[in-house]
Amino acid sequence: MRSTQDHHPSVVPQPAVEARRRYSRCECCWLWCVGLTAMAAVCFFLDQTQGMTPYFSIAINSVSGLAPATDLGRRSAVDPEFNLTLRVASHKLWASECAKPDMYVDVFYRGIFLAASVTTAEEICARPKKAVDRPIIARGIGVVVPGPMLDSLAGDMRRGVQAFDVML
Repeated sequence: MRSTQDHHPSVVPQPAVEARRRYSRCECCWLWCVGLTAMAAVCFFLDQTQGMTPYFSIAINSVSGLAPATDLGRRSAVDPEFNLTLRVASHKLWASECAKPDMYVDVFYRGIFLAASVTTAEEICARPKKAVDRPIIARGIGVVVPGPMLDSLAGDMRRGVQAFDVML
């Protein structure tokens, strides 16, 4: 009598083989580049659209009411006037940047308040990769400057050194 094992070939169970695909070196480089490009695109998009503040700058074009011989020599109260230029610039490729309404400018000399502008009535906007300049006048009326600071201001004005601080 023959056993059934002789007629049928025996099937030996194979160990489970992981179905894992190996990537070639070229495919790995390609996937790496796609991943980096996607990450760079997301970072660039966030940089261009998220809460970066616009670039503001103020230039002092001229100053009146602070002449050393006439305005600063005789009295302790001064009436300065500053002609300023406000610049709003957008460094973004697709987004405009704006200065909000109700913004104003204060001018100080070594911590002493000298002048203020009126508030802006409208938004000042710069288109993408552009800048917009707006003239602003800051005035002070009857501003009292302490004696030593007044002497220092007169000396700086005579020498052409203007150490004014401007705050938006």
